[in-house]
Amino acid sequence: MDAELKCAHCNNFFSNPVLLPCFHSLCYACAVNLQEKFATSHSDSSKLTKSFSPKSSISSASSHNIDNLSITDLGSSIISDLDKLSLFSETDSGVIINSQNTTSASSTYGRGSFISQCSPKPPLLPTSSLYSTYLPCAQCSRMIYMDATGVDSLTKNTCLENIVERYLDSKKLSTKCQMCAHEEKDAVVMCEQCEIFYCSECCDAYHPMRGPLQKHNLIEPRQGRELLKFKNRTKESKCSDHLNELVNFYCLLCKCNCCSLCINESIHLNHQIMPLNQYCKSQKAELSKILQSLSEKAKISTEQQNYLKHPKENSSQFKKVLVTEIDEMIRQLEAKKSDLVDYIDQEKSNKIKSVNDQISQVSSKIQKTTGLLQFCVETLKEQDASSFLHISEHMIERMSDLDIKYHSHTDHQPPDTDFDFKLNSDIIQKEIKKLNYKQLRVPLTPNFVPEECTNCINDSSIILSWKQNAAKHTTQTFVLEIDDGTNEGHFKEVYRGHESICQVSGLMANCVYNARVRAFNPAGCSEFSHVMSIAATPSLWFTFNAKTSHSDMIFSNSYMTVSSKNFEDRVVLGSVGFSKGVHYWEVAIDRYENQPDPAFGVARFDCAKERMLGKDNKSWCMYIDSKRSWFMHSGKHFGRIDNGIQQGGVIGVLLDLHSHTLSYFVNDEPQGEIAFSNIPSGVYYPAFSLNRNVQITLSSGLEPPPSYVSDSYSE
Repeated sequence: MDAELKCAHCNNFFSNPVLLPCFHSLCYACAVNLQEKFATSHSDSSKLTKSFSPKSSISSASSHNIDNLSITDLGSSIISDLDKLSLFSETDSGVIINSQNTTSASSTYGRGSFISQCSPKPPLLPTSSLYSTYLPCAQCSRMIYMDATGVDSLTKNTCLENIVERYLDSKKLSTKCQMCAHEEKDAVVMCEQCEIFYCSECCDAYHPMRGPLQKHNLIEPRQGRELLKFKNRTKESKCSDHLNELVNFYCLLCKCNCCSLCINESIHLNHQIMPLNQYCKSQKAELSKILQSLSEKAKISTEQQNYLKHPKENSSQFKKVLVTEIDEMIRQLEAKKSDLVDYIDQEKSNKIKSVNDQISQVSSKIQKTTGLLQFCVETLKEQDASSFLHISEHMIERMSDLDIKYHSHTDHQPPDTDFDFKLNSDIIQKEIKKLNYKQLRVPLTPNFVPEECTNCINDSSIILSWKQNAAKHTTQTFVLEIDDGTNEGHFKEVYRGHESICQVSGLMANCVYNARVRAFNPAGCSEFSHVMSIAATPSLWFTFNAKTSHSDMIFSNSYMTVSSKNFEDRVVLGSVGFSKGVHYWEVAIDRYENQPDPAFGVARFDCAKERMLGKDNKSWCMYIDSKRSWFMHSGKHFGRIDNGIQQGGVIGVLLDLHSHTLSYFVNDEPQGEIAFSNIPSGVYYPAFSLNRNVQITLSSGLEPPPSYVSDSYSE
């Protein structure tokens, strides 16, 4: 709140603030320092003109010269003069605020001040005697024009002063000097007459206790603030025009305080006057209401700010969890590594033991064999044959036996010293490469965009569009469901994909469909959106269908006009079939020769095309000539009506599949009662039969005539 309580000129807390017409405030001393008088010479005028900022657009004016003017004079004379004295333009007009003895429509700004309107050009130097001083607003740079009383004509902002006083008391802050040029020091005194706070140095420099200032009374800053509050309160409680009267009323038109005598004067006659306290309460109530609304918005902004801080906190927490989980995986890998190393060491020990056992066995055998060989060599050295023969057979037997045993032992394979296994790390390496974050939050609920949802006029389809207030990567799939148009709540899926717009075709005309959508991602699915209700096209537009009609038919006008090249009646079908709803179309008779009997109605897709409509059990029609008409189905005709057609006539066909009826109109008039009732359920196509003596033009997708009344259609 400090910024609201500091003067824009001195950057200190407001001291004895005055309210400018632009609703900004200045310290009284700052306003006095900024106040200037209008120059009188031409050179000074040019200098003053150049000093005005192009952005400045506000000024104030009033004068004691208008004391004796009535409100009529103000409207016809003074306002006209002020228009000529506009700050930037001769056509720009100002607003008179107050005079010494009268009150205008904006005297809240203060007596003897006015504010000009914006204009893009530099101002002409004012030459009127209505005002003689001016000052620029330190906050918005607008020029404030005042009369000879200068800053004293401005209203004291007592409310702001009280707020500053309470704030300083709560913070136990000292009042700053108002005359320090650079670093403001604490004020030690306040001049009771000048109403300015001084530090000790500024007091010696700007307020020496000699000459005229010797009689001024210097008091402590705290006493000075109390004195200023008392002066302002006393001044505001008295009427500025009737000094002996208390202010107890408020003029809503002039927006100023007034006394009981003011409301009887001409300037306030017929104005809306309210008691001051009552209007104050109403203004406080309005301000409190706005304050409450703004507080709610500030609360929401604070919550949003706290929410915006969450990513930093959440990222730190997430990082901590991530490091913990990976450290745990590393620990498990280290433990597995230790197990595998121990296994290798154990295998190594086993193999070394096996090798050492074989080495011992081989060494023992070599030692025995070497000893026997040496003994055999010594035996061969024996010279006495008789002695040699005594042991020769025994030696031969021993050597042979040893040779056999030796070869049998040496044939065994030596122990395998290699490690015949390999670490199977392929799986875990693949898993490590696939290690990534997965979506843990389900997507937000999407919402339909009503202005982008529409029905298509030329076919039985609707376009649905939706959006989601979330990042795109949080949603992988949207699922759109739509009901069957009966409002019974039976939804079925019609679209699944990542797009946020879909066209749904194959709907019934004149039916209201309900749609809903939700989003999916790996974490799950969102809630369904609010149900979007959208009506399909009231009536479907269609043309003649050349592919399903008899080959003798001749089409023109983009398949909206048809005739035949055969003298026999041939059937032509429409391009759209109906199974629900109410549908109406008309046929204009373009050519009618030799009294033929064209037929109009509905038929199944596989009706007979080579003969007149209504001859089989798959078509229902009305055939008509120049004098009368009949209804026909399955070759049976009935319901003769004496009313025919001529060239230029119009036949209307109304198919109501809600009530299962078929009706006809001739030149916008009903052709009898309902032609067919209890038509079976199914798909029906508009059907026509004609020969070469007739040419007709189709108009489809029409609303039923006003004479037709149906609850099902009105719904």
